[in-house]
Amino acid sequence: MIISFNQTPEDFFRLSQNAFEKGELVKALHYAEKAIAGKRTAEYRLHLADIYIKMGRYREAMDEALSLIAAGGAYKSEAYEIMADATNAEGRFYESIYYVSEKARMDGDDSVLDAMDEVAEEMNAYFGEEPKRAKLFLVGKDDRKKHFQSLQRAIYYLGSDRYDQALAAAEEIPADSSLFAPVQDVILRCKVHLGKKEEAYALAKEQIERDPQNAFALYVLTDVCGDRSFAPLLKNVKDNATDLYFASATADAAKEIEIAKELADRLLRADPYTPEAYFTAAGIYFNAGDKDSSVRILKDLFSLYKRYPAALILGGLKRIKRFDVRFGGVIPDAIRTVLKHYVRKKSKNANDFIHSFLTDDGFRSSLRLLLEADDEETAFGVIHYIGETNRREIRRFFEDLLISTRIEAPVKREILAELLPVKHKGRLAVAPGAVVMKMDCKKPLHYELYSSVLQGAYTEVLALLVSTFDFSCEKKLGALTEKCFSDPSLIGNADTLVLSGAMASVLFPEDQAPFPMPFDANDALAANAFGLKGRSFSKMRKLAAKLRSEV
Repeated sequence: MIISFNQTPEDFFRLSQNAFEKGELVKALHYAEKAIAGKRTAEYRLHLADIYIKMGRYREAMDEALSLIAAGGAYKSEAYEIMADATNAEGRFYESIYYVSEKARMDGDDSVLDAMDEVAEEMNAYFGEEPKRAKLFLVGKDDRKKHFQSLQRAIYYLGSDRYDQALAAAEEIPADSSLFAPVQDVILRCKVHLGKKEEAYALAKEQIERDPQNAFALYVLTDVCGDRSFAPLLKNVKDNATDLYFASATADAAKEIEIAKELADRLLRADPYTPEAYFTAAGIYFNAGDKDSSVRILKDLFSLYKRYPAALILGGLKRIKRFDVRFGGVIPDAIRTVLKHYVRKKSKNANDFIHSFLTDDGFRSSLRLLLEADDEETAFGVIHYIGETNRREIRRFFEDLLISTRIEAPVKREILAELLPVKHKGRLAVAPGAVVMKMDCKKPLHYELYSSVLQGAYTEVLALLVSTFDFSCEKKLGALTEKCFSDPSLIGNADTLVLSGAMASVLFPEDQAPFPMPFDANDALAANAFGLKGRSFSKMRKLAAKLRSEV
């Protein structure tokens, strides 16, 4: 079919639908992006989210769905379904249940709501105490249920970086259990994270004797413990993306060049819609001295992911001596260095930042990628320019990032703290996790009369509470700042950060702290959030105690 250059957004949308129905996902994505570039409707964005789900690009699917939920209106029910599918695929089962329930509420489906309540109760039982119940099962069956619950707890704690608790739960499962083999992977990960190298080596060796294709065990033996005699086994790992990531990166570190390249090719076939696969493969070929293949692989990545500034990254390859091949994250350190250099060079002051943002696609893409990579140094260096511009395009860009699931809470807090002082009407949609909330931008009654210190503390604390802990903090914070305004002696000569820390400490909901904390948990959390140490920390604690007595 010959496609003319004067296609309308509607034409591109129909082409995308046809390609999607045929399973031609790359074409469907290409045409969907063309349609949205011309007309950004809810229907087109929902279709794009469907494509992302099929491609396994769950975070991007969630971002589109969350934007639709935040906007309200048509397709909200369908957006909840996208969120349910994406969170379930990522293993975030509690969130998935929430979205299924929200869709059922919108659709008035009581039977689904009842079923979700039952599922939630079952899952809660895995992480709490063993529920009291009559002995209705045979001993063997009852044991299997207990072992499954232990494994669920172990995986939950491992995902929460609580390695001691994960190890304790995993070791509850005996050797004669049918779950013994899978739980050994959890135990091995815990031992690596806890720095128990000798124990990790012994366990990894046992696993390789049982399963020579275990990629993580080979990584532990070869890379963590430095025993290169196991490196030749890497080429035989299982043909799934997770194992291939570990195996290819391990082979690269072990200088097993031919094995690493073979694994990189398999990785691209197994995981063709994930940026990390392309970066890993490109890095392996780059380190092997085959820069032409590295460039070819990156160009394939850029054809799928328009947000990567292709010319900038390819030009930066000339300065890179070694390409980082690693497991976590999306953007390798080598590429991040190129992007940071470009963003800093183009944003020496507010005027340079505004000009670059409005005229340079590569600058906007680089900035977004650094924010998604949680590069706080660069983020905090440019975000404060938001307050020095009235350009709608710039503020809209940063408002969109408040909904993105790929932006971490500290960066969202910084964005919020810069947007709030200049936005006095309407609402801002924020997704602290994968749930959208909308906050009112209307300021407290006497906000315009506040001192600059009190104004700054109000916006800093509101941004912190919204992006981390408390979704209903506006009224409480407003009441506290009004009290400080009516009685200036309460805050004395405190600076903005000290006052922010003290107010945050008073307002943190203790029962929502993310982990068990000592008595002065709120003081510690607030001080950490605002970087308060030494004398400033002491001042903050005294002021917090004073404010508490007045609340």
